[in-house]
Amino acid sequence: MKKAINYLAAASLLIMASCGNNETEETAVVEPVKATYSVNTTESVLNWKGKKLYSEDSHAGTLMFSEGSITVEDSVITAANFTVDLNTMATTDSIPEEKKGYLIGHLKAADFFAVDSLGANVTLSVTSLENNTLKGALTVMGVSKDIEISVNTVVSAEKITINGTFDVDMAQFGVKFLQQPAADAKLTDEEKQNVYDPKVYFTVNVVANVDAAPATVETTEESK
Repeated sequence: MKKAINYLAAASLLIMASCGNNETEETAVVEPVKATYSVNTTESVLNWKGKKLYSEDSHAGTLMFSEGSITVEDSVITAANFTVDLNTMATTDSIPEEKKGYLIGHLKAADFFAVDSLGANVTLSVTSLENNTLKGALTVMGVSKDIEISVNTVVSAEKITINGTFDVDMAQFGVKFLQQPAADAKLTDEEKQNVYDPKVYFTVNVVANVDAAPATVETTEESK
C-alpha cells in the first residue's frame, strides 16, 4: 500500500511538470517603422545632356521636379514616385539667349517631346531599391518602360538624398528626332551631322524631407 501511494505521488509530480512545460511564452510582434517623405522641388534637380552621334556637338541643361514622394520602412526605401515637368526645361549652354529660347522650343515641339499634344509630365514609379539600384517604370510621352537606375542614397529621420547618373534611350519612347538610322543606311558626311544619339544622359540629385515623424510606442516597466 505504501508503495502504491509513493507511485501515485510520483506520477502526480510528473503530470504537473508536464503541464508546466506545455505553457507557451508570448512573443512580441514588432511592426516596421514607416515614414513618408516629400521631394523638395526647390533643391532637387535633374541635369540632362543630349548629343549628336557622329560629332562632339551637344546640348545640356536642367529639369525640375514638380512633385514626388518616397516611402520608407525601417530606414529602407520601399517605393517612390517622381514627376518631372518638361516645361521647366532650361539649357546651360554658353549660347545667346535667343538661341536658348529656340533650342528649348525645338525640344518641346513635336520633333522631340511634343509637350503641347502629349503633356509635360515625365514620371518614374519606383517599385524597389536593391543593391543601390532603383527599379521601376519610366513614362515619357505616354509610353511606359521598365528602367533600372544606379544610385547612392542616404536616409535619415529628417531627410533623404538620392544621387546617380544614368542614360535613357529615348527612341524607345517614340521621340522622332532620336530614332537611329537603319544599320545598313549609308549616310553622307552632311547627313551624319543631323543624326542624334538616341540616348539622353542624366545626373539626378533628389532631396526629400520627412512629412511627419514616425509614431513610436513607449513602454514602461511596472514596479513589482
